[in-house]
Amino acid sequence: MTKTWIPNLGSQDGERLSGRGSDSATVARAYDAISATYDYWVWQNFWRANEQPILAPLLAQAARNTCLDVGIGNGAYVPIHRSLGYKLSGLDISSGMLEQLKMRHPSVPAVLGDATRLPFHEGRFDTLLCARVLSHLSAPVDFFTEAFRVTTRGATILVADLDSEHDYQSISFRGLKNPRSPIFPFKHALSEVLSAAEAAGLTLSSCRQFGYADLEWKPPPHQLPALDRSSARPIFYVASFRHN
Repeated sequence: MTKTWIPNLGSQDGERLSGRGSDSATVARAYDAISATYDYWVWQNFWRANEQPILAPLLAQAARNTCLDVGIGNGAYVPIHRSLGYKLSGLDISSGMLEQLKMRHPSVPAVLGDATRLPFHEGRFDTLLCARVLSHLSAPVDFFTEAFRVTTRGATILVADLDSEHDYQSISFRGLKNPRSPIFPFKHALSEVLSAAEAAGLTLSSCRQFGYADLEWKPPPHQLPALDRSSARPIFYVASFRHN
């Protein structure tokens, strides 16, 4: 299920679907607890195999000068950034994940912070990546407003996340050392995400949803039993915006 999205930017579906997610302190504690074993989580294998091959070409098409990776975590995208010659900065809400980043990529400057209050001056970055962060935020427009502020005119903003149409209710870290209770995400409809970006002053360049049939790696049912294998619903989306 791969399609170009022609959104109804007036949709109010997001207000119905968003629900009540975990607060930022709970999210930070959960990622702190599993930071050392995060790469053993099967969903991380899923994103490496299925999300990165989509975002890497989009990063290659962008300015390739200064880039901010919002939700940089332990540095999953750092090798891609480096291969493209980016001058990279990172931000994450989890101090534990940033400790892992420092051990793996000590030369990457990264700060502890919130995606809705970016601690950077105006117009600093030519490219911004935000992978799987919006589902931890109650109001996507707060992130997009900050993304607009810290990027230059002509910048590319890339966003990827689980699609609200996928039937999931929580993010569980079962199988990892020191697992926390599940994190409850905010399920923002794609129309809500696109409307939020538009409201912040960004222009949609492209947006695609990806279902089971589109996956490069299709995990066996015993590894990801909750994954929708019917292709009736999208699993995740990737959107590209431009700061005009």
